[in-house]
Amino acid sequence: MESQAPASLPARRPPAWLPGWRSLAAVASGLLLALAFPPFEASGLAWVALVPLLLALIGASPREGARLGWVAGLTFWLLGLAWMLRLLETSPAPFLLILLGMALLAVYCAAYVAAFGLTFAWLAATIGTTKLWQTLLLVLLATATWVGGEYARGVIGGGFPWNGLGVSQYSNLALIQCAEWGGVAAVSAVLVLANAGIAFTVRRYLPGQPRQAYRPHVELFVGLMAIALCFRSGFHSMREYAGRPPSLEVAAVQPAIAQLKKWDDGEAERILARLRTLTDEAAEAEPKPDLIVYLYLNIDNLKKNIQKRGRPYEQNIQFEYLDKIQNGYIEFLRQQNDLRVLLIDTNGLDFVEREDDYLWIKSLVMKEYPLGIHRIQNRTA
Repeated sequence: MESQAPASLPARRPPAWLPGWRSLAAVASGLLLALAFPPFEASGLAWVALVPLLLALIGASPREGARLGWVAGLTFWLLGLAWMLRLLETSPAPFLLILLGMALLAVYCAAYVAAFGLTFAWLAATIGTTKLWQTLLLVLLATATWVGGEYARGVIGGGFPWNGLGVSQYSNLALIQCAEWGGVAAVSAVLVLANAGIAFTVRRYLPGQPRQAYRPHVELFVGLMAIALCFRSGFHSMREYAGRPPSLEVAAVQPAIAQLKKWDDGEAERILARLRTLTDEAAEAEPKPDLIVYLYLNIDNLKKNIQKRGRPYEQNIQFEYLDKIQNGYIEFLRQQNDLRVLLIDTNGLDFVEREDDYLWIKSLVMKEYPLGIHRIQNRTA
């Protein structure tokens, strides 16, 4: 009696109540991506944000894949570029012009996600998704395609690297140590590997898929191994760094005054008040900064730097106004008897272009100082 091969199990029937599920999945991915970035900062969502889109792309035509990618990208970028509306407070441009610029930039950035959708849909249709080697290859190709799109947008196609997927993990110190291997692209790659692995694992249990005998979820394991490798290396790097003396707690004071207002003489008192408030807040933060550093530059050299920079709206500045702000802030720092303040004369120095100037300033910052203000004369004086 001849043995017969077992008949394949019937496929699960797809739900009839979701005719537009692919479009909904694309919108869901766009929303999850937006939520992973500031101002929402739900960075954990970046690990699953691409899953709905990837599921929608499998089985779609390349043309449909481009449309789905564009929908996901436009949803993401319209929310991700909402900060441009702040220009209403800082720019004389009319509302409609700002809105148009934001929309056009969102459309441009969404085009890269559309290209990803088209490419991945074509790859899935060409390679197939029924065998393990096929799905593993698609996991790797999805990662390469997404990261390649980010590189093209940030370097080749106009230089707008804003919101690469890896940027969402800026607060995950252990993970982002892998940026040492390839910048933010390396972090993005780990995230896409995880998303693709989850997508192909979830797909096996969705309605409409053939029922298969159990096999290990190798696609998911690939992503998990990449994550484990990055965290292991990251924690190792952090332990090494923790043992390197000395270190300093630092805070940056940036008043963030609107460009069109910060050169207005009438704004001097407001800018001074803002600087005082931010310095007080920095001094009271936990952990408390070890040192307040002020790089002093006299007005004549400040004027030369402004002229060299060549911004038209800065050329008619009243330099008495700048002197008023600088002297007022230095006087405020002199009164901070419970803080360590280092005022360094940087006239004649170029710590951006000349390494010896940079190393001299660094050596001053790394020293220990008693409470109070300490003035350091220019070493070239």
